[in-house]
Amino acid sequence: MNLFENEKKLIVDLKTGDKMDNYCKVLSLDKKNKKDGDPFLMLVLLDSSGKIKAKIWSNVKKYYSLLKAGEIFKFTGTVTEYKGELDVRISGVEKATSKDYDAGDFFEKASFDIEALTLEIKEIVNNSINNNKVGELINLLFKTYEKDFKFHYGAMNIHHAYPGGLLKHTAALIKLAVFIADQYNLNKELLVTGALFHDIGKLFEFSVVPSLNITIEGGLVGHIVLGNNILLELASKIKDFPKSTLLQIQHLILSHHGEKEYGSPEVPKTKEAFALHIIDLLDSKMAIFGELQEKSDKKELFSEYAHVLGRRILIDDKS
Repeated sequence: MNLFENEKKLIVDLKTGDKMDNYCKVLSLDKKNKKDGDPFLMLVLLDSSGKIKAKIWSNVKKYYSLLKAGEIFKFTGTVTEYKGELDVRISGVEKATSKDYDAGDFFEKASFDIEALTLEIKEIVNNSINNNKVGELINLLFKTYEKDFKFHYGAMNIHHAYPGGLLKHTAALIKLAVFIADQYNLNKELLVTGALFHDIGKLFEFSVVPSLNITIEGGLVGHIVLGNNILLELASKIKDFPKSTLLQIQHLILSHHGEKEYGSPEVPKTKEAFALHIIDLLDSKMAIFGELQEKSDKKELFSEYAHVLGRRILIDDKS
């Protein structure tokens, strides 16, 4: 079934001023208040080509009761632009039935070869591990969580917020860990293991299917503690796993945000933990820079102010 006949455009083809009259999946749905207190709805809509932000300013009560994250609706509206990003002003919503659409048109695809990257990091990790017990731990991690780990988002909004984002972010840290360990004579095995485990708790912090939502565990506990719990559970299944090594890996997970004010239960107190924090910060910020440059208006020299970075950034050096 072709949902986009009669010249309807996929999300990736939409431009400012275009009229939208398409079936889309609601990836996320939030009710907000304007400065005057009146409510409005913020959505992220999805089709097979990508995502787009959208807002509903009128009939909010009606549409809020109708819409549900993870379900597919027919949306009409106009494509506008807000802070350098496309944003649809929704004027109408109709509930769709399974006869109206093909579910395969609403499966979000990764933009890179997930299987190839998974094999690559497995090889790097295997070449970095000498301790048989740590090797067992890593094998058990992949055996238990590989399927979900490969396709999970790296975050809900800020960076690596796409299918395979967690894998891509983790792979970057593993590659950096190998270089950093050699450069500063660190424990490579420990640092690489910490890089592999550091964000594993995000598998349970938020869900991505059928929609993007924080979980009760994520909201009350957070991915750092959840990741530590995963580590402890896996290590408990390995006979005589060395306590000192387990404690070091725990510290890497629990301190990787660097400061308690940023969510870490503890601050880095080993060279490996401090290095993991630095490369995690580096990769996340570089991803934000790249994503902001990609979505910014190429006619402008600088981006809109990015609160997450605390600055506007140079989009392209035209000098």
